[in-house]
Amino acid sequence: MSQCFAPSRHQVHEIHNIIASRGRGIPNELVLDIMRLARYWPEVTTESTEYLSLVDGEWSLENSAAHVYLWATMPAPPHVGEKIKIQEIEFTIASHDQTWTTESTKGSYQTSSWFEASIFRPIRCPPSNVSAPDRVLDLNTSSNKDPTCLVDHFHKHGWLMVKRSGSISANRQGEPRLGGKATEKIPMESSRMHCEEMKVDSTGRPEGLHSWWLQGNEVADTSIFDRMTKYHVTWGCARNDVYQGNEGAGRGEGFVDSLQQGDVVGIWMRIKRRGWENHCYGIRMTMRYSI
Repeated sequence: MSQCFAPSRHQVHEIHNIIASRGRGIPNELVLDIMRLARYWPEVTTESTEYLSLVDGEWSLENSAAHVYLWATMPAPPHVGEKIKIQEIEFTIASHDQTWTTESTKGSYQTSSWFEASIFRPIRCPPSNVSAPDRVLDLNTSSNKDPTCLVDHFHKHGWLMVKRSGSISANRQGEPRLGGKATEKIPMESSRMHCEEMKVDSTGRPEGLHSWWLQGNEVADTSIFDRMTKYHVTWGCARNDVYQGNEGAGRGEGFVDSLQQGDVVGIWMRIKRRGWENHCYGIRMTMRYSI
């Protein structure tokens, strides 16, 4: 959910000290709760307005492509010893599909043109002698079928792709955990369930093992003047349980709570199945965080 005012880090520290000094002093936990309820958080925004398209150039039944459109780094703590906790992430996406279909799904979100979010974690903390993840990915999208097929490639260059963890957190190695133990199989997101091709990746593994469904393009049947649609999605954390999105948006369960210092978020463009396209005109991602 959008905010009209975003305080600076300095203003957050000032207000924190003012509240804490009232009367005989307010416990720090209560001060943080007050600021959370007031949504008094700094924010950092990353965006791109570069036009990019994924298309089925070969008209293939095996059509599948993935490309990271936007990279965003976690904000760094302002002082040594301080920790940053992401409270929510707001996404704005301007995009459309191929604007036609032979299926009876026009106006729905039973789509094969969509966006996903992944978390990339440096194997070394802090990272040392590794390339930033945006320099690791091969820009030849024809070889990038889906996020999971690139897990080993990123690992070789010093980055872990964190496994999707549902409503639970993930450990430093990117494995889901609950009470310090490995979890059971994470259910597939409902947005991937409308056809068999959407359920499995290029190697036959379940889709969505290392990425969260963010937003599907509405299956369009429009004129050239009405193609682009703007989508708004907000994901919160366990203590700030907010969500905004239409029926084509993912819930992002566990995404924000899985983020750790040093992580990088990547937003994927995806297509699957013959004839499907994804045209992206811009993505903006705003992280709001407490100090």
